[in-house]
Amino acid sequence: MSYLNRLLTPDEAAQYLGLTVHFLAARRSRGDGPPYVKIAHSRVRYRISELDVWAEKRIKTSTGSEETDR
Repeated sequence: MSYLNRLLTPDEAAQYLGLTVHFLAARRSRGDGPPYVKIAHSRVRYRISELDVWAEKRIKTSTGSEETDR
C-alpha cells in the first residue's frame, strides 16, 4: 500500500488535518466531510490522498468566496 493510500484512524486524520475528531464525526454525519472507508461494522478510516483532495478543495483567496478559487 502506498503512503497516500494508507488508512488513518479518525484520531490520526484529525491530527493530520489540524482538526478535532468531533469535527470529522460531525462532518461525516452531515455528509460534507472528507471521504472515508468503513471497515467491518463501525471502524472508520481515512485515506491520506482523500484528505489532501478534500482540504485542497477548501482553499480560498478571500473571506467572501463561497467557491474554490484555485
